Amino acid sequence: MKPLILILSLFFSLTAFGQHADSTNSLTGKWHLILFRDLKTGQMTDTASIQDRSIAFYNRVVLDFEGNADSGTIVGHSFCNSMVCNYRIYNNSKIAFDHYGSTLVNCLYEGKFMKALQQVSSYKRNKDTLNVLYNNDSEEMLFNAVK
Repeated sequence: MKPLILILSLFFSLTAFGQHADSTNSLTGKWHLILFRDLKTGQMTDTASIQDRSIAFYNRVVLDFEGNADSGTIVGHSFCNSMVCNYRIYNNSKIAFDHYGSTLVNCLYEGKFMKALQQVSSYKRNKDTLNVLYNNDSEEMLFNAVK
């Protein structure tokens, strides 16, 4: 009986390890917002210039994705607020955020970020870069992985 339990434990451990081998599909981890980009005009707004002009309690916008390949929770900091929401992934690259909540500190550019989160429609991930598209995939937020 003990050899069977040992074999099954080893099998499930190896199977679980194999599921996480290709982390390029997973959003799990912390992501730092680098810029906003309008894909129609190419206009970019980097977050460093935004933060220089805003009164922010946090120096960086960071989202921490926790969950599995299909859904999970995001905990993070926007320009001035802490926030949390759920996410759902479907059709390979479509994403939806819901059950959103945050603290209510008012500051410059906070509205742009919050509005973008409410309009998120899809994403693309390439190793340490995450492009989150919103406004019918006409604009994007570019994130880098936090190491």
